[in-house]
This record gives sequence, structure tokens and C-alpha cells, in this order.
Amino acid sequence: RTEPLPAPPPPARIDRPAPGAVVLEADGLVKTYRRRGVRGAGFTALDRVSLTLAEGETLGIVGESGSGKSTLARVLAHAHP
Repeated sequence: RTEPLPAPPPPARIDRPAPGAVVLEADGLVKTYRRRGVRGAGFTALDRVSLTLAEGETLGIVGESGSGKSTLARVLAHAHP
């Protein structure tokens, strides 16, 4: 004999931004790395990158190897000073 399962609990409430609200905005990001052994010279991995991402949007970052995709992700995640 089987018993019916109890009703599942109600879903947890998640506060979300208003539709179309900006959830991520960056303006003029620059990231330069120092080159070892060379004074004053650096390598610019990000040069004035700007983007705006609204609630519900999906953004894809594409580019060649070494074009700064991972650096951009680290800077946006505050994992890179």
C-alpha cells in the first residue's frame, strides 16, 4: 500500500530587480599589467571597456586568445585589482 506524498513547501521568495533594471554597468574599464624587467612599459589588457547589462539580458564575450576576456571577467568580479 502506498501513501501520497506531502505537498512540497512553497518556493522561497527571491527579490529580483525590476524588469529591464540595470544589474551590471561598467564604464571605461582599463587594466594594464607591468612587464617584468622593463621600467615604465606595460601591457594594456583592457582599454576603455564599457558595458551595460539589464535584468533578463544575456551577454556573450568573444574574442581571440589573449584578447582580454578572462581579464574582463576578473575585473568585473573584483578578483583583479
